[in-house]
Amino acid sequence: MSKALQAEGKFAEIPATGLLLTEASPDVRYYPFTQHQEKSVGADWLWWWIDTTGTSFGLLTQAKVLRRQGPGWHIDFGYRRRKTEPTQIDKLLASSSAFDAPAAHVLYCGTPAYRRGLECGLAHPDGANCRDRERAGVSIVLSIVAQELMPSAGRNAAAEAFHWASPLEDIADPSRPQPTLQPLAPVHPDIADFMRNPQVGARRIAKIMLDPVHGIRLGQYSAALSDEADHIEDAVFSPLPTDRGHFSVPYLAHVLGGLRHQPPGYVRDLLAGRTPPRWATESVAGIVVIRDPEPIARDVVVPVELNNATANRRLELVHPKDDERTEAAC
Repeated sequence: MSKALQAEGKFAEIPATGLLLTEASPDVRYYPFTQHQEKSVGADWLWWWIDTTGTSFGLLTQAKVLRRQGPGWHIDFGYRRRKTEPTQIDKLLASSSAFDAPAAHVLYCGTPAYRRGLECGLAHPDGANCRDRERAGVSIVLSIVAQELMPSAGRNAAAEAFHWASPLEDIADPSRPQPTLQPLAPVHPDIADFMRNPQVGARRIAKIMLDPVHGIRLGQYSAALSDEADHIEDAVFSPLPTDRGHFSVPYLAHVLGGLRHQPPGYVRDLLAGRTPPRWATESVAGIVVIRDPEPIARDVVVPVELNNATANRRLELVHPKDDERTEAAC
């Protein structure tokens, strides 16, 4: 994006996405399709994180560029070809229901120099300015957040969406601190434990994506509901609470419905070299598979004192690429 800005003064979604995926390969594997019908579904790529346990988290994504527009900033969340058809964001959210995965926008936000002058108007810890965040050139915001901001934030919706977006590199970094999320209504103990305590692997990705949605929900004056939604096949948490606040869908069910015990069949087809079903290949431009490199500790051997010397503690780790068991000295 920096080179494109220097050469042309702008950048676009499709080449930026191509550059992102090719530069991330082979750690990130991607499978492009040729029968994509974006005009009818509003989606670009389907992303799946898969950790060492097989637990997976999916996102149905649409790429957008943060653009200067006069004195302000703009992201065309409400794009549509004709006034008589639904907006792209409405199509994306409808399609996400078919995949039982939350919808998200991948935002290409350029360099800090490009974002100079961007003001989101929201409070930040320690007086930090939102535009100066590191690693925010590629960020992700859930589409229900963008949809909620559009009518209330008006012309400042793009800057506020950037504020609530999570930098992709931070999402990928397991060393980043995790927030403690307090349920607003009684929920299943497993969901409460997930929200309150640190998570690893695909569960960590899901919690990071839930964090800003939950933060916005805290500021919405609407009674929290603990009723349970329908079951989602193979979901880690099911059934899920129906509380929606002011969002267009139940926000916990929308986000956590994408967290599965194993990747769905069409992803397993790709990983095995088989062609996924046509309904999947026609709905998205392609599928991105991210193998979470965060190893899961299986066994811990407590240090033993031998002749005044302490033996090394050993962790037995399962690595994501080949499922080989390896001992790592600590």
